[in-house]
Amino acid sequence: MTSISGAKVKRLVIACEAGMGSSVMIAKQLAKTLKDHDVVVTHSPVNQLEDENPD
Repeated sequence: MTSISGAKVKRLVIACEAGMGSSVMIAKQLAKTLKDHDVVVTHSPVNQLEDENPD
């Protein structure tokens, strides 16, 4: 299993099937928790995720 140093994490996307409710609550809580670590947290429906290269 591949591992990543927490210091390298700059963005988290919380995705769920509908993109409503639970993913929004989780994203808000994680954003609050990770605010001091400069991690951007967003939420998205799975079918709207964009394919992009990691930073």
